[in-house]
Amino acid sequence: MRYIKKKENLLTAIITTLLALLVWFISPYDLLPAWTFVVSSVLFLFTLWYLIIQKFDYDRKLSLVPFNVPFEPKIVRVNHQKCELLFTVNIKNILTTNSFFLILSKINGFEYIIARGRVVSINEADLIQATYDMLQDVSELPPQENLIIKPTITSSYLEW
Repeated sequence: MRYIKKKENLLTAIITTLLALLVWFISPYDLLPAWTFVVSSVLFLFTLWYLIIQKFDYDRKLSLVPFNVPFEPKIVRVNHQKCELLFTVNIKNILTTNSFFLILSKINGFEYIIARGRVVSINEADLIQATYDMLQDVSELPPQENLIIKPTITSSYLEW
């Protein structure tokens, strides 16, 4: 039933049924009457026109959809003794096993890099288990509400 709910599918079914009935009335041994040729040509051109209009309308609607979804990690647990981190993200395919990320601290509106992390595993519940290495001048992670995880890391951060 869900296919009938869309107007494009319903229109396509109607046009196809009409075209099938039109062809069924024509005997394969008779010559094609002019009115049959004209009607089938008009139906074909109308269907072609409608599909082209739908394609351009779909492209226009697709260009209006914003593609920049914000990356929103949520830290579940931090183990300071083992330097382990457990968190979830809203975009599932942005981090994979062995990918690197940055851990930043937000203080007075400014973001400071405090650690580099590496994804160890991702379980079925989309919980990401990771380990992290602290910068030399940072002793321990700040409270969880001040932590920010950024999935982008450059080669300069991998060298420390």
